This record gives sequence, structure tokens and C-alpha cells, in this order.
Amino acid sequence: MVSTFSLSSPGVYMEAHFLLLGLELVHLLGAQHAPAVAIPSPECQTKCGEVDIQYPFGIGDRCSLSTGFNASCQEVQRGVYKPFLGNVELLNISLINGTIRELNPISTYCYNSSGLMDRHTWQFDASLSPCRFSDVHNKFTVIGCNTLAYIYDSNGTGYQSGCVSTCQNLTDLADGSCSGLGCCRTAIPKGMGYYAVGFDSGFNTSQIWNFSRCSYAVLMEAEAFNFSTAYISTTKFNDTNTGQAPVVMDWAIRNGTMSLGCEEAKLNKTGTYACFSSSSECVDSRNGPGYLCNCFQGYEGNPYLPDGCHDVDECKNSPCPSGGVCHDTIGGYRCSCRVGLKFSKQNNSCDLDTSLIIGVTLSSAGGILFLAAIVAVLTRRWQRIVQKRLRKLYFRKNKGILLEQLISLDHNASDGTKIFSLNELEKATNNFDQTRVVGRGGHGTVYKGILTDQRVVAIKRSKVKESIEIEQFINEVAILSQINHRNVVKLHGCCLETEVPLLVYEFISNGTLYDLLKCEQNGILLPLSWEERLRIAVEVAGALA
Repeated sequence: MVSTFSLSSPGVYMEAHFLLLGLELVHLLGAQHAPAVAIPSPECQTKCGEVDIQYPFGIGDRCSLSTGFNASCQEVQRGVYKPFLGNVELLNISLINGTIRELNPISTYCYNSSGLMDRHTWQFDASLSPCRFSDVHNKFTVIGCNTLAYIYDSNGTGYQSGCVSTCQNLTDLADGSCSGLGCCRTAIPKGMGYYAVGFDSGFNTSQIWNFSRCSYAVLMEAEAFNFSTAYISTTKFNDTNTGQAPVVMDWAIRNGTMSLGCEEAKLNKTGTYACFSSSSECVDSRNGPGYLCNCFQGYEGNPYLPDGCHDVDECKNSPCPSGGVCHDTIGGYRCSCRVGLKFSKQNNSCDLDTSLIIGVTLSSAGGILFLAAIVAVLTRRWQRIVQKRLRKLYFRKNKGILLEQLISLDHNASDGTKIFSLNELEKATNNFDQTRVVGRGGHGTVYKGILTDQRVVAIKRSKVKESIEIEQFINEVAILSQINHRNVVKLHGCCLETEVPLLVYEFISNGTLYDLLKCEQNGILLPLSWEERLRIAVEVAGALA
């Protein structure tokens, strides 16, 4: 319902326009006290133009929850239809957010052709409707130079919001900036159901009227506005949407000033509880009295209709991690991972299931220990078998059989020469510990070892790897096994059970050959005497003979 009035004063013409959200007040109050909630007929129109009309809103009295939610579908141009609540154009409806978007007329304060100021202001009364102006989504926006605009209450005695916009010239302004120069914005209080715009006429505009002939004020959706300097010097802002701007309204199930909250509404003493779906819940309105209905988490649809909320198949969006399996459940979903892994909701990943391991361990400790013992024994046995086979393989590869035959057939070989097992030499050298290394050379490393019979030996690990050098190695062992001379290091034997064969010599504790050939006195290396050189030559010749 629209009503207008006009006031005249010297030099000023003022016209105010009223908007009512809904039908006549008498009809609205009658619908709010209806004894029962109406269920829309399947024949009800659910779309007008490009806008979906979702219950509790409806087109026609029998298609909406109450008259306050009753919309009309009007032909605004030939073949073009748009929905209206009362005389306000409806842009869209959101059930989840409990909001609607409408077009709110822009109030203007402009110079006319006579050089006088014309004031066209709007009032919007939604106080008796299910709607309240959203304090979250809207801002009171004022455009102009030397302009003070405000929102006053229904009594005209108090102010709810307002701001001042000033400028001296267009160069002061910047696109996108609305902080007081050419444009200002301010918040509104929560629960506001009545809106009326006023302009203060006390500002001197004589210096700016030639480039800023109009001022504008409107409560509008904050995200829908971006200031342009063209709004000051032209009528571009007012020309958009034929002098209207989108505004967001928070709606709820209300009953005038006696609106119920969820706690009382759920008792349904009057039979008007609106959350019809069995998979819905009641939520108190955050802006004014009343309540809203939401589908349970994991459901979607219309909670104001019987069976209006239905389960969402979240698995369609593949919410589980790679390698996981999604299982749709009533009101949600769950992810599972393969055996041994557990789904981590925090990281959305399949992680090692340590709790499963701990749980099984605690509940079956005896069985697991027994199984572990068997596994350990079998593993150890398997390792021994593998090692034994590997050592036999190396023994054959290193011509061990050939060496055994050479030693057994050669009666000149030393009686102490033997083929040692790898276990014997590992025990003698503490598993070839680096602390047992006594020398390194171009052909190998020498370790000090102690055999089980307490003999101290030097064990040489050769770097020989080529098969042709293995032949030379066997010949070396065969030759050395025949030598028994006091000036030749005695060969006790060898080991052929490794990839790199090992030689076992008697351990010489008198130092290295270098130490014996070089005599140092007072830091000076002294050469050997001719007598010592001749003796060494004679004894070497005797050993080689």
C-alpha cells in the first residue's frame, strides 16, 4: 500500500513517499493471528520471472504462510513479470540465510529549474511485517557535496543513523572512496523496522551547485555499491534501476510484538509452529523477535514443508582424500581407508592407524608376542639359510674348492694353513670393528684379530673383485702356504665366504717395514749401514731360495 503527502515551505518543495511491505495493515494483523499454518497447494506458482518464490513466501494467500509472506507477480512490461511484496519489488529469497533482497527507492535533494531545492524522500515501514532491515548487509549511503542526511524513527523525534558528505570541487574526489568526500556510509542499529530519510537544509550549497546539483540518500546493500565521481556531477546514480537500490531484509516467523522464540514456538500451543520438516530445527532470529527454520546439518531443502529437508549425498563432491572411500550416511558422510590406515578428519588424509596397532597389542598381547617369537625365529632361521647359501656361493665363486684341493695335494704346505669360516673371523675382529684396523694399503685393509685359540693374527681384506684377479689370489695363497721361513710372515689361512676374500697372517708387533728400514735419531732419518743392507739382502735371498 502506498500513500504520499506533500508539504510546501518558502523556496522549498518537499514530497515524502511511504512504502508498506505487505498488504493492508488490517489484513496483515489478521493473518498473523491465524490459528494454524497453511500448507501450499501443489498448484501454487513457484516462480515469477527469474525469481524463485520459496515457501513460506508464496504468490496468493493460500500459497504463503501468512499475508506478510504473500507476494504478487506483476507484468511490468509486455511479457515481463516481476514479483512484489506489497509495492516493493522482490529480487530474491534465501531460506538458508533468512534474507530477501528488494529494491529501495533513492531519496533526492536537488536544485530545480527555478534555482530552488526539491526534496523527494521515502519512508519504508516494515515494522508489522516479518522483515527487518539487515544491520549486517546494509549501509546508509549518502552522496553529495555539503550534504547531511539521516534516518529518523516513526515518531519523527529521534534519529537512528546519519552521516555528512562534503567537497569543494570534483578534484577532491576519488572513485571507490566513500569516507566523507562526496560520499559517506554508516551502519544502522539492529532490529530496525521503520526507515525514513531526511535532509538537513541548513548547509550552504551556493558554491557547489554548478557542478553538484543533487544529493542522494538511501539504505542499500553494502556490497552492491561502489562510489563513482560521476555520481556527483551527473544523475547516473539515481538513473540506475530507475531510482532504486537493492536493500537486504532479514525475515523471520514473527507475530507482531508478541513473536515467539524457539523455546516457546516448539511447544506449538497455537498450532502455528512453522518448522514442518521432521529433519529441521528451530533457530532464534538474530535481528528482531521471531525464529527461523533450518534443515539439519547434512540435509538440504525447505524446512517449512513436510518432508522438505532431504539428505545430501556429500560423496558426489568427492570429499575424501585420495585412496579413501566415501560412504554416504543419513545427514552426513564418512571416509574410510584401507586396512592399517585411519582417516584423519583434521587433515583429511589417510594416516597410519596407530590406535588399531595399540588396541590389538593390548587386547592380544600374549598372542602377538607368541606370533612375534615365531616370526623372529623363522626370520632368523631364514636369514641364516640365506647367509649360508650366500657364503657357499661366494666360496665357489672364490675358487674355494680349488684351494682345498691345492692345499690337500701339496705336502709342502704348512700344517697350520686352513680355510677359516666368516663366523670365526667376525668373532676375532668384533665384526670388523674400525678400532681393529692396523693398516690400509692400495690392495686392502688389515685388521687385528684374536682367534679362539688366543692366537693374534692380522686379517687382510682384499679389494680384489675381478674374476681374473681371483685366480691370482688363489695362486698367492697356494704359494704362501708352502713358505715357512723366519723372515717371511706366516700365512695361517684364508676365508672365501665373502665377496672380497680374506687372508689371515701371523701378527707382527715390531712395527711396519717402513719403521724398520728408516732409523730416526734427533729428528733426522739415518740410512741403514752397508752391513745391515747386505744382511737383509742375504736373508731375503735365503727366503726366496
